[in-house]
Amino acid sequence: FAVYHTNPTGNIYRSPYKQLALSPRDYLGTTEKVLIVARRNAYNVSMAIKFIAKEIACCILGKDFGDDLVDTLTKIVDKDLTYSCEDTLPLITKWRTDEIKRLTAIYPDPTGPVTLVEDKADCLYELCSRNLSGSVDLTITFINELFTDRDSTRVTFSSIHKAKGLEAPIIIFLHYNECPDPKVPPSEPMYEQEKNLFYVAIT
Repeated sequence: FAVYHTNPTGNIYRSPYKQLALSPRDYLGTTEKVLIVARRNAYNVSMAIKFIAKEIACCILGKDFGDDLVDTLTKIVDKDLTYSCEDTLPLITKWRTDEIKRLTAIYPDPTGPVTLVEDKADCLYELCSRNLSGSVDLTITFINELFTDRDSTRVTFSSIHKAKGLEAPIIIFLHYNECPDPKVPPSEPMYEQEKNLFYVAIT
């Protein structure tokens, strides 16, 4: 991408995902606003959990997606919020398999809907795995606190869609090599949308 000549010069750093997870403060600066974007919400959830474990306050933009996770999790446990998270993990896996099977039967090309289901299932698996002995109710409380529509903390996670039009002095693009999605062949019409997503993240 060509940068417009009046734009200030920025720095781009490449860092292994594991290094960011192990030593996040090396990448977050001291006072600057930090925006962390990813193609999949599951990447944001996974990294946010690691940050919180290291006592780094953060939030994820997208209360609507958080609400959707809560609704799905409630449905998976058949509204019994006393279920332990450990017992819920196989139920999440079963829900994922059943949903993919259902979508594959409905759509001629289920790539888009299946990707959304996989992302949601991965998010729920990560969230429940952080608190195996705790109840689903506690996980729902955590989801409601983590997902927001206001970037109220210095470190904010966001999907690329939600980040459109936002700016920050420090931006981290998680798993940038998965955008465009490797599952979408260049011949597919959806591939152009994938390229657009990458452009939004970079700009």
